[in-house]
Amino acid sequence: MMRLIRTGAVALALLTASGGVALAQDETTFNKGVEQFNAKNYDAAARSFGLYLQAHPGNKSALKNRGLAYLNLKEYDLAVADLERVVAMDPSYDNLVQYANALDSSGQYLRSVPVYERAIALDPNNYSAWRELGVAHAAAKNFSKAADAYGKAVERKTTDFALRSLYSDALYDAKRFPEALASYRAQEKMNTRDAPTLRMIGNTLVKTGDLPGALAAFDRGLALTPNDYQMNMDKGDAVFNSKDFAGSVPLYRKATQVNPKSAIAHEYLGDALRLSKDYAAARASYETALKLDARLGGALKGLIPILKYQGETEAGKARLEQLRAFDKAGAEALDHLFKD
Repeated sequence: MMRLIRTGAVALALLTASGGVALAQDETTFNKGVEQFNAKNYDAAARSFGLYLQAHPGNKSALKNRGLAYLNLKEYDLAVADLERVVAMDPSYDNLVQYANALDSSGQYLRSVPVYERAIALDPNNYSAWRELGVAHAAAKNFSKAADAYGKAVERKTTDFALRSLYSDALYDAKRFPEALASYRAQEKMNTRDAPTLRMIGNTLVKTGDLPGALAAFDRGLALTPNDYQMNMDKGDAVFNSKDFAGSVPLYRKATQVNPKSAIAHEYLGDALRLSKDYAAARASYETALKLDARLGGALKGLIPILKYQGETEAGKARLEQLRAFDKAGAEALDHLFKD
């Protein structure tokens, strides 16, 4: 997850000079860096602050500004190095958050966590650091910890829909489904026409065993966005997993129409058609899936028995060897089809 600063507009500190040609030139170089940064010419700004630092090594303002320029340039390792030095000199809330942003932007999520926690200790009522701590935990796949951090942020900013969405999704990913459902319901009250929220309510209700409620949520979402690929796929999965294979066919077919290049949608449509005993249509769907992704094991496993039972033994054997090239165990499970 590559992310830039999320703490508002960056304010660059201006230095004042007190006479002397060299000092005046240095101030001009610093001010030029500020102008370049504000013009979003971050590469030039980093060079200007670098020149200033040659004359004033370890200057906190120049280090911070160069670090922020590097952060905007996605030169994350350089940003981390500068902002780490700034924090060592001045561990203020803003400096800590910006340093932590650089760490998790560089993929060092676990290193960023204690830095965010230090910032929170300085300003525990600031929702932003709690949110960023949640982002770091989520990036490290610690979804339960992410949910707890987002929950603290939500307590401090209850009307932020995007923040609530992060909280709900983290609860879902942490498999804390009753809490996730309550949060998605709160999210729905904030925007009753948000189709992604309705989709996730449907998915959460599936996890809690309420299939009728899930289907109702999916239907409300599809009424708003009938051509939503993921909504059709998710409802199709819910129907398919309830053993209503024929009922899932139109949903998967709609998904293939919305996104004809989705190999997985064609595979799932093939499964639904095969289990509905429409073998000719299932074969066509599997073959379409394999044209899009020749290593789609599920499509091969569905297609090979159809070829065998349609009397196309050589074609079936060829597909079996195609499967064996990347899924030996899966192929061995089907070898019996071609033994005399």
